[in-house]
Amino acid sequence: MILDIFIIACICTLIIESGFFDEIEIRLSKILFRNKHKIYFGKIFHCSLCATTWISIAYILLHGEFSLCNLCIVLLFAYSTNILGELLHFVIDLGIKIISKLRNLFNV
Repeated sequence: MILDIFIIACICTLIIESGFFDEIEIRLSKILFRNKHKIYFGKIFHCSLCATTWISIAYILLHGEFSLCNLCIVLLFAYSTNILGELLHFVIDLGIKIISKLRNLFNV
């Protein structure tokens, strides 16, 4: 159960930090309103803490494992999404640097 909540936190952080919902809002605004109005999905789609909290609570409710201990675990992982976001940016930057070094090494 703890691993499931951790995976939910990682996926929520990855999707929200990548700007996926921002891009969807921009494209829908262009299609539906020709940029005269901006579509806003709400805070749950822009805050990894909120998304992780609510999705994880729904998960533990659907699995019938709702307890104070599990709720504390959910909140702990939700508050760790800031750290996960920073770690995600670090891994992405590291990957870009490695790919850049490899490209320079092989002169591609």
